[in-house]
Amino acid sequence: MVAAPHFGAENRIRLTGLLPQASSQMPFPAQLGPPRVVLAEGSSLFITSPEGTIKPDEQLGFVVSDTRLLSRYEHRINGRRWMFVSAAPLTPYAARWFYLNPGHRRRGRGWSGTVAMTIDRALRGGVHEDISITNYGQTPETFALQIEAGCDFSDLFEVRGLHPQRRRHLVLEVLDDPPGLR
Repeated sequence: MVAAPHFGAENRIRLTGLLPQASSQMPFPAQLGPPRVVLAEGSSLFITSPEGTIKPDEQLGFVVSDTRLLSRYEHRINGRRWMFVSAAPLTPYAARWFYLNPGHRRRGRGWSGTVAMTIDRALRGGVHEDISITNYGQTPETFALQIEAGCDFSDLFEVRGLHPQRRRHLVLEVLDDPPGLR
């Protein structure tokens, strides 16, 4: 029978020379970048803030083969931002975000946090997003759900500020009833 080793107060392990000591002689300062959620599949990246949003002035977006296809992305309720609750990565290519509605005034009474939104986003041959809305209140609610999206088709080096931005001018005209679009 072999006894397992016991490490108590009388037995100590001393590690020396394995961990760098904090000093002014470090070759470069260790810095962490801004927090973000990164989903990856093949040559596609979906990079968002922890809240799941993409703002055009940040180095975030949906990038495929070094081209940013989505430079702005945000969900709103009645024109206001949802209150971010939490986010959880599910796999390297999927994540889930939880939100609650912000306070609103409706018919003389306020309601806040009674409507929840869950977003499941995945990169699987493209972007797939499932949006679930749940009303935890006692009365039915009516609201406008807006999805704001924008694209700039920037090269990844432009997004990172490594070479000058090329200027483009795109015009999008939406017809009242375009044929074949329903």
